[in-house]
Amino acid sequence: MKTKLIIIPGAKALRSEIKIIQKSILFIYRHFFNFMPKYEVKEQLWKEQFQKNDNLEPIWLNWSGKIIPYGIIEAAKQVVKILNNNSDYNFIFFTDSIGTEIALSAIERCNTQNVKGLVAICPVNKPRKINDFPAIFLNSKSDIFAKFSNKILWPLKIFNSTKGNIKILNFDNIRHDQFLPNFKINKNQTLFELIEDKINLNL
Repeated sequence: MKTKLIIIPGAKALRSEIKIIQKSILFIYRHFFNFMPKYEVKEQLWKEQFQKNDNLEPIWLNWSGKIIPYGIIEAAKQVVKILNNNSDYNFIFFTDSIGTEIALSAIERCNTQNVKGLVAICPVNKPRKINDFPAIFLNSKSDIFAKFSNKILWPLKIFNSTKGNIKILNFDNIRHDQFLPNFKINKNQTLFELIEDKINLNL
């Protein structure tokens, strides 16, 4: 059975047409969450990198990227349609930030037999158990934004954590915006090469 890679990017940065509000938003991103909200650049770099790999058949989820109003539910419905309309394929997910919640929310509504794995960078998701397929979460101690989002978006589950068939890789010094394919995690390997190895090894 052939395998498709579903790539789900994170949300778009908050913006305002009013200059003073926009300056305040950027100030909060930089000084409270320690990152530069250049989501479009991040998204494009990952897209270009996956397109270079002939062994993968990527499906890029184009969703609104809006947290306000809440666009995650509609995005999850898009993923459900992809899974239901391609039942003769296996699937691996690659998700960024809150794209992880979109993937997991969609998978919960479908037959998970065809889901063979998930790789999530700086994941933002509601705590739950993952047992039907292997998952790898790539976190960083410097990713203040993901830590904050995981607490504020699901306040009733603030003391819970995602458990199950998960391997968690923790890094020391990668900001939320630095989870890029060419980021050197050591002298010999980029972040993309690490992820590619995991995908090719079926996680």
